[in-house]
Amino acid sequence: MQEIYTVGHGNRNFAAVRELLRARECDYLVDVRSSPYSKFNPDFNVDQLRKSTASTGITYVFMGDQLGGRPKDPQVYSSDGKIDYAKLRLQEHFKAGLERLQNAVEKRLHVCIMCSELKPEDCHRSKLIGAELLNCGIKVIHIDGTGQNSSQEETLNKIASDQLDLFNFDPALMRSRGRYKK
Repeated sequence: MQEIYTVGHGNRNFAAVRELLRARECDYLVDVRSSPYSKFNPDFNVDQLRKSTASTGITYVFMGDQLGGRPKDPQVYSSDGKIDYAKLRLQEHFKAGLERLQNAVEKRLHVCIMCSELKPEDCHRSKLIGAELLNCGIKVIHIDGTGQNSSQEETLNKIASDQLDLFNFDPALMRSRGRYKK
């Protein structure tokens, strides 16, 4: 089964992310940040990232407009300003982005999805994109903050186990942590 990797750049520099990608033979870095900039980590500002990936033979693909975790559409936000992933996954732009990833898998491309959040259990890479890819039968492997692999299933189990009552899973855990809507 072909897999898709995910990584969060966090406080890593580009050289560290490049090594993580090389170790997993990833040729494509798919940026799913809605806004491809980092005020804390300039290695991951879109212009610098395009230069860095091009010089190392990695193809940079921006898909934050389709798969980003902070969309512009106000309909996908809950009343408390958090992004509701159940609503977001129904949007045409999200479905189109997901289809692009499925096509990459069918073509046997070696893809890694990137966002800024270091911990996959805290990011839409696992809660939204990874969950949908898994539903499509695609193996998703998250590169965690220590550089280790974690399957989508392990990551979802971690999300559930971080909750006190394991028998009453709260669907609210499957939405954004932050409040973005004013």
